[in-house]
Amino acid sequence: MTRVLHILSQRPGRSGSGVFLAAMVREAARRGYTQHAIVGGPPGTSASELPPLRDDELSPIIFPSDEAPFPVPGNSDVMPYPTTVFSRMSEGEVDQYLAASRRVMRRVRETFKPDIVHTHHLWLMTALARDVFDDIPIVATSHNAELRQMIKAPHLAPRVVPGVQKLDRICVLTPQSIDDTKEVFGVEDNKIALTGAGFDQEVFGQRPTANGQRLISFVGRLSTPKGIPFLIEATKDQQITLIGASGSGEDGQRMDELVHAAGARVVHTGAKQPHEVAELLRHTSVFVLPSLFEGLPLTMLEALASGCRAVVSALPTIASWVPASWRERGYVELVPPLAT
Repeated sequence: MTRVLHILSQRPGRSGSGVFLAAMVREAARRGYTQHAIVGGPPGTSASELPPLRDDELSPIIFPSDEAPFPVPGNSDVMPYPTTVFSRMSEGEVDQYLAASRRVMRRVRETFKPDIVHTHHLWLMTALARDVFDDIPIVATSHNAELRQMIKAPHLAPRVVPGVQKLDRICVLTPQSIDDTKEVFGVEDNKIALTGAGFDQEVFGQRPTANGQRLISFVGRLSTPKGIPFLIEATKDQQITLIGASGSGEDGQRMDELVHAAGARVVHTGAKQPHEVAELLRHTSVFVLPSLFEGLPLTMLEALASGCRAVVSALPTIASWVPASWRERGYVELVPPLAT
């Protein structure tokens, strides 16, 4: 049976790419594949976030550690847990990050002996994997966060682009992402596959129970890039529910202050398990996602599957994917994104 190695540079279960990875692990297990995963995370990171993997099937790269004494770098600058921002890392810290990751990858290469490697994000960890697993096929899924990182940390491009160009296959989520990947990374067209994304129909997709109430919900990380300040301002006369953890650092603190200042009309539930999110969405009539940057947001798909109408930013990635018929029937309203 094929031996599949998954690689995610951040904590699983706490981001869209982590949810994506967890779904891949579950589906691969159903099909009988032998699996192992390498993930970045804080002390205590375990396989409990990637069932049905066991702890001996997970190799965490721990941050901070003696080898890399800083929190795990996040593929977005604001994550729902303490992280290091790539654009602020010194060259020495980047070297430490890569050295710690290389050590774990080399060990897993020798002990697990993968037949194929699947990585997430076209960034440093994926470029490193191409070097470590130089004779093994590597498929990477782009989640679009790396495009933002290329803008904010262009000095890291020489460490990223050559490895990305040598990948065997790159999976992207939207038609716009094909053009972006070719332009930013110089990847050959025949290496790119448009895969889209999906949702767990066993969890989402049940009949809505909003009962005609005009309930508004947001699902995701509470941060400025997700548009939380603008959502709170735009709905100042309405009740809204914010489902998700606050972002990290100063931005996360500002979001908590905004929620507190809004009073009882804004309900912040914090992070919830998928089945709890599904239940809240079934009591929602309108899902709102005013993001400044996105790939193909899984939360939008989950909300639509739960019977919600969706109001989302008309970002190129989203606009290139949403079918015209959904807009014509009023399932999705695309609004001009705010300038950044």
